[in-house]
This record gives sequence, structure tokens and C-alpha cells, in this order.
Amino acid sequence: MKQKILNVYYYNVGSCNGCDIEVVAGVLLNESKVKTNIVSKPEKADLAVFTGILTKKIKPHFLKILKKLPKKAKKIAFGSCAISGNVFSSSYTFAGPIDKFTKIDLYVNGCPPKADEAIEDVLSKLGLYSKKKLAKEATKYWRGELEFDPKKCIGCLVCAYYCPAKTIKVYPQKKGFNLSYEYERCFFCSMCERKCPTKAIILTHKANMVKNNKNSYKTQGIVTKGRIKAKIEPDKI
Repeated sequence: MKQKILNVYYYNVGSCNGCDIEVVAGVLLNESKVKTNIVSKPEKADLAVFTGILTKKIKPHFLKILKKLPKKAKKIAFGSCAISGNVFSSSYTFAGPIDKFTKIDLYVNGCPPKADEAIEDVLSKLGLYSKKKLAKEATKYWRGELEFDPKKCIGCLVCAYYCPAKTIKVYPQKKGFNLSYEYERCFFCSMCERKCPTKAIILTHKANMVKNNKNSYKTQGIVTKGRIKAKIEPDKI
């Protein structure tokens, strides 16, 4: 039986190159039965991977690339910058997340994501690789998804104060408030974990964060131990 070859085209819309290195490493280290190959022309792509913060200067070139991609090509936003803009989302040079201009089939979160860990899950969700063959062992990579335990939270909001990417939002409730960690914006600096006095928020080793919906990158809960004296707007924190 002939081995399937998946042509991967990746385009840097404003990356620090961390994600690009991971994409190339993921392709080179791919040990699945689906062979992956980097191509230089978007017309040949089976899979298009976008990395970085889409800037206003690169946007016209990015739109041209989109027109050249085959209709059947699947699109991936790779890394938190491509998904949300990360800490740069409020910059005047930011043109918007990738999915503002095109439909994204998969979101691979991380800063940067571990491509060699995620590639089999990506292929699986695209229907190219059997889920039964996925490795069950969890990666030891420390920059994994966030987990929040509202029962441990005392409502001090130290995490929100120190978060540089505005990952953390507060929504007042009748009793207490909802604390939401929307970690598609996160670059996993672990500042929230280090500053939390009760260890209510932690970074896990679950670095394989592949989702069909970027709104799934969220962990939240109602906090009842603390009180907010002043009204806090969700987008202001």
C-alpha cells in the first residue's frame, strides 16, 4: 500500500520564529504512517499552517496566500499568537487573529506548541490518523494548559494583576464572581501560578492542545471566598 504524503505549507504572518521551528521539527520528527512534507508553494498545500501575529503590513500578502490555497486545503492556526494575538492583541499593528479572515479547521495552542507531540492529534482530527494509535503517554513539557480550582481561590486577584496577556477575566455574580482563564491568549509564562498564594491556578504538563474551537481554551469557576468591592468590567482586567 502506497504511503500517503501530506504536503504542508506554513506561513509566518509575524512570528518570533519559535512556532516556525516547532512546525518544521514536527514535520521532520513525524513518525506516523502519514508522511508529511514541507512545500514552498501554497498551491501545492494539503495543509496550511499559519504562525505568529498577523500584522497590518503583512495582511495584504497573507490575503494573496489565502487565494492561492486549494479549496480542499485544511487550515491551522498554530500558536497562541495566531489564535488570538496573545499579549500583542492590543497593539496598533495587529490586524486581527487569523480566523478573522479565513475559516480555521484546527487551533493548536501553545507558546510555542510542541509540534512533534501534537502532530498525531492534528492528523487524527483531520481524519488522517487513527485515534487508537495515538500515544497515551503525557508529555513532560511544562508549558501545558491551565487548570483552575475555584475552591482554593480566595479572590485576591493577584493572578489578574500580574498576567501580562490579559488572559484572566472577572465576571461579577450575585454571590461571588466568575474568574475565567481564557488561555488562548496565554503565553504560559507561569506568572499566575507563581503569584497565586493558594495554588488555585496551575500549569499542567498537558502541552497537546489541539481544538476545533478556540473557545475551548478556557478554565473557569465561581469564586465565593472573596469579594469585589468595586465593579470590574471584564475587558478591563
